[in-house]
Amino acid sequence: MEKKSMMGWSIVLALAAIVVMVVSSANCVQTSITCPEAIDTIMPCKLFLVDRENNPNPMCCKGLKRVKNMGSTKPDRQLLCECFKQTRPAMGVNPKKAEALPGLCQVKFPFPIKFDIDCKTYVCLFLFVESFQ
Repeated sequence: MEKKSMMGWSIVLALAAIVVMVVSSANCVQTSITCPEAIDTIMPCKLFLVDRENNPNPMCCKGLKRVKNMGSTKPDRQLLCECFKQTRPAMGVNPKKAEALPGLCQVKFPFPIKFDIDCKTYVCLFLFVESFQ
């Protein structure tokens, strides 16, 4: 009887270990895009975003569309969201211009380019709402 009880606990511990590994690995999801790649792709937008141009140029809009297409998974979109938030101060981006960029380029971006959103929560919520539209 004692042997059976020990075997039961071994199974429970093994299952618990598997659950811990699965949950832990969920935070280590690989993305298909990096922040430097995204910033490099939308670099033609810099003059517009830092108030040196009144309108985004065609290369800017083309780059924004490419970045949108690169962000095809939830982890990609979360990475892009965080990337844009963290890069803004270093580049001196005007937040209003960044927020207006997708509309001016006629690119339906998967999340608003705002610097005060929680990318993990908002991107998930946005995708849920989008699936019903």
